Amino acid sequence: MGRAALSSGMAERHDTSIRERAGAVPTLLLALACAIIAANIYYLQPLVAAVAQSVGLPDSAAGLVASMTQIGYGIGLVLIVPLADLVENRRLVAMVLGLSVVALASAALAPQASILLPATFAIGLGSVGVQLVVVYAAHLASELERGRVIGAVTSGLMFGIMVSRPVASALAELTSWRVVLGVGAFLTAAIALGLQRALPKRQPRSSETYRGLLASLPKLYRASPIVQWRTVIHCNLFFGFGLFWTAVPLVLLDRFQFSQSGIAVYALTGIASVLAAPVAGRLADRGHASIGSAVSIALVGTGFAAAILGMPEQGGVWLLAVASLLIGAGVTAHAVFGQRDVFSMPASNRARLNGVFMAAYFAAGAIGSAIAGLAYANWGWRMTCLLGVVTAGVAMVRFIRSDHGTTDQ
Repeated sequence: MGRAALSSGMAERHDTSIRERAGAVPTLLLALACAIIAANIYYLQPLVAAVAQSVGLPDSAAGLVASMTQIGYGIGLVLIVPLADLVENRRLVAMVLGLSVVALASAALAPQASILLPATFAIGLGSVGVQLVVVYAAHLASELERGRVIGAVTSGLMFGIMVSRPVASALAELTSWRVVLGVGAFLTAAIALGLQRALPKRQPRSSETYRGLLASLPKLYRASPIVQWRTVIHCNLFFGFGLFWTAVPLVLLDRFQFSQSGIAVYALTGIASVLAAPVAGRLADRGHASIGSAVSIALVGTGFAAAILGMPEQGGVWLLAVASLLIGAGVTAHAVFGQRDVFSMPASNRARLNGVFMAAYFAAGAIGSAIAGLAYANWGWRMTCLLGVVTAGVAMVRFIRSDHGTTDQ
């Protein structure tokens, strides 16, 4: 333990030195980077039919266009993000974003599925750069302002997720899906150059090998009870997030007779929820993470309860808009509280713990998305939303049973 404490203390002093060298690295630049990189993961989701037809994929395999990116991102969270505890961080960010640019350009130019699918997998791998930027931002922030900084970059991340699908749909309708990926490659290259110029070098003080780094993940997780219960709670919330945003287009098409462009416009209603992130960050910095966490979980449950009432005969499109705001705000706020706790861990372990936290809740969101169609087809809209209420309830029970007083600084 003494050795670990010494290592942690050295890492903290090292980060203090980096903060002094960094000066005023604009938080806005880090948030913008998160928005651009996160958007790359989701551009193709609303375009799978057009992409599949263009490269000769059968309808039965069209889902691979989006799922290969998701699989690549999930693998990257476990295999690439922990490298931030070992490899010089600015160089690692540059390498990963370089992979993104090459992958996006390759996918944009792909003439056939055998080239497109590996490229979309690589897009997912490279998109974990967003989490490397979040880790970097946490290291650059002092303890007193860490919540504010994490809130700002989380705002960027969620903004990128929210706008990527409607923007991709609109741009593809005007041009083509290849132009969407080309624009993504250009923006990623531009932000990579900006980060390379603005960020100071950060070499972690670690003697671990890469193999040892990965082998340490289960042990670190078991030794971090705060990270454990934050992960369980956020898995439940993000399951609901994936469930809602996959099922709501189905009910809008089926019961409200929305067009695809109408659904894209509706998706923009969730953008306002990103404003919850900076609010959550400031609450956490002021010692109110516990009450903020309870409110964020309650917002998700309330959002699903509102969505249950969202039917055409009740003017329900407005209730669905309110539901999207509440669910998005709750999930976004809890992500800030959760990651602030992750980044309160020793500096030498943060990237690995963040990788575990992110991989777990990303998988939960993917499961929620995967079962949304089945739930809606077999149970209907109200029962699908009730499932979201239940998962929010499970999250609240886990929160109440946790030693959540330890999260307030």
